[in-house]
Parts: sequence; C-alpha cells; structure tokens
Amino acid sequence: MSINKNLDELCHLIFKYYFIDFIPFQNNEFIDTEIGEIPKGWNITTVGDILDCKLGGTPSRSNENYWGGDIAWINSGKVNEFRILEASEYITELGLKKSATKLLPAKTTVIAITGATLGQISLLEIDSCANQSVIGVIPNKKYPYEFVYPLISSILFDLLKHQTGGAQQHINKNNVESFKIVSPPENIISEYKNIVSSLYSQISANCFEIENLTKLRDTLLPKLMSGEIDVSKINCDLKYEINNLTLKLKNKLIEVVI
Repeated sequence: MSINKNLDELCHLIFKYYFIDFIPFQNNEFIDTEIGEIPKGWNITTVGDILDCKLGGTPSRSNENYWGGDIAWINSGKVNEFRILEASEYITELGLKKSATKLLPAKTTVIAITGATLGQISLLEIDSCANQSVIGVIPNKKYPYEFVYPLISSILFDLLKHQTGGAQQHINKNNVESFKIVSPPENIISEYKNIVSSLYSQISANCFEIENLTKLRDTLLPKLMSGEIDVSKINCDLKYEINNLTLKLKNKLIEVVI
C-alpha cells in the first residue's frame, strides 16, 4: 500500500477514535440520542445545518463561449481519484454564470451521486466546478476539511441506503443535507485538527510531487528514447546527474504511487 493511502487510513482511524468510538471521552457522562449514545455537551445536527452543500451542473455544450476558459470543471469520473489535482475540462466565466455549476474551493469534499461512480468520494486540491452528478460539501472555520472529509466517508454506507432510481441509482442533495450527524464542541475539533493537519498536508504535498514527477518522466523519457535529446555530447558529470535524476524519479513514483 502506498504512503499516501497509509496516511489517509491513519487520518480516518484518528477520526474514528475521536468521533465514532469516543475513546478519549470514555470517562465523560454520555446521553442517549436518536442515533445512539454521545458525550454530554455534544449535539445531534444534520450535514446541511453545519455545512454548505452545492450541487454541480454543466454549461451548455452547444455554446462554445462557455468552454475553453480558465475555470476548472470536473465530471463525476474524477471523483474516483484519490485526490483531485487537475480539471476534466475548463469553462469560461460566462459558462459559470449561465449554468447551474458552482465554483467549489480547494479542500471541498466531493461525492458522486449517480451512476457507475455513485458513492465515490474525493477531496479537491484545486478550486473547481463540477457537473450535476457531483455534490460538494464545503468546509468552514468551525468544521475544517480535515473533519469534513472523514465525516462524509464515515456516513457514506448509511447515506447510500437512501439511493433511488431504476436503471441508474442515485442519491440527491437533500439526502446529504438531511443526514443526522454528531457535532462535537469546537475545542475538540481543534484538538483533533492539530493532530491530523500535518498528515493531510503531507498527503497533499505528496500528490502534487508525484504529479510533477510523472509529468517530468513522461516528457523526458520519450525524448531520451527517441534520441531527441542527444546524451552523447553531454559530459560525464551531467550524465551522472541525469541518471541519478531518472533513478530518483523511478523510486519516488514507486514510493508515492497514488
């Protein structure tokens, strides 16, 4: 298993330790609620009460002025990716204004809500719009992405019990917004965030590093293989550096494969 996936699993386990199993609070008084026992002083709320959920959309394909701009836009297939680093396509400011799509900030948790990708979730590492098969759950100051992302992951199984439809099963925005969850005190979320934030930052850094290394490999190696880059005239020291770089690229791609 890759470093990134190990780190991601660790973050989810820490979330479970705090907010599902309540291990640090076992000496506290617990109260009965409609979704089970929770520590006294915590609340039952819904996803929509504490977080802004946005349904995506697609600018009209018949209007060429809506496409080819500089605003990232993803389809639901991108939600299969571990982290979303690049757009599926790009739209214009006019395309954003004239369609139902919304611009979601980086660190938004995205959920695929229909079709073959139903139930997939990912985390945006870029600002991006999305299509109508994607819901974005936007973090805020009280509920940071380090809390929101594993929260949505933890409720996904039960959330999918609400799926409807015939040939193409789906859930809707109301299913997500109305889902009941536990809301911890703000100081507990801050304590948890202090533990996991460096792990999430490392995952993000690894993702961008591997993307850059992959692009460098895909650009450099074909040119070396085709002879477009003539290494015969390169001095020994530089040849050594190229070989060393190539080895580092291979090792890093193996080490941090996504």
